[in-house]
Amino acid sequence: MSRLIDEELTKRGFYPDETAAEGTSRKHEFPDATVCGGMLSRVDSIVAFGDSIFTGFNIVNGRGVVQQLAEMMNLPLICYAEPSATLTTRGTLSRNVVQQVIDYVPEPGTTPLIIIDGGTVDQYEYNLANLGEYGSQDPDTIYGAVLYIVQALEMKGIESWQIVLTTPIPKGIQGDAELRSRVDAQLTMMGLAIYQVGVAMRCNVINGYHTVFGSVEDYNLKAILMPDDTHPSEVGANYYADFILKTLT
Repeated sequence: MSRLIDEELTKRGFYPDETAAEGTSRKHEFPDATVCGGMLSRVDSIVAFGDSIFTGFNIVNGRGVVQQLAEMMNLPLICYAEPSATLTTRGTLSRNVVQQVIDYVPEPGTTPLIIIDGGTVDQYEYNLANLGEYGSQDPDTIYGAVLYIVQALEMKGIESWQIVLTTPIPKGIQGDAELRSRVDAQLTMMGLAIYQVGVAMRCNVINGYHTVFGSVEDYNLKAILMPDDTHPSEVGANYYADFILKTLT
């Protein structure tokens, strides 16, 4: 499966070779993957897991990414995301995403859209020390945590088409070149890990570098979208939510 994924990425313009410069667009240009298609009309709620990117952190009225996505889709939202949450079980600052999913009890008779983010805190705390490798089942690693999360959701009756995995959005877009050069490649590798497992498990995957955060050039616009160089502002969250919805539909 890993070889087939690499071949598909190569056909689509992604070249996972070690000679490519770290942090270049080439390394994070894996495509978005959508499998929900016409089934999205069956969704009657949104359930979100993740870190502060999904809690609406630093937004006064809390209208973050998933909050605005729920508004756009006119659906109720249950958000389990917590600030400082790692995707993997390695983190202890708050309830990690694996544990959030373990604690989740689906409401009988509902068809939720499950949207998950994570990896940003893992990068900050561990760099790539907990990346792991493709095929891992160890939830202490990025590869293993994603696989564990998807399988745990499926055991709870969630179908793969209902699951949306989002890869980390870039940092350092406000002109902090040192931060960008140090962090970008690590977020990219974590994003690729999420993508590889998500595709293998037939889930939807949103590439965070395809959102507005990965493409804006004007400094003032960047400052509005991500004022602390990590979290979306309310405006940025609106762009992000809109991108997710358009990609899924």
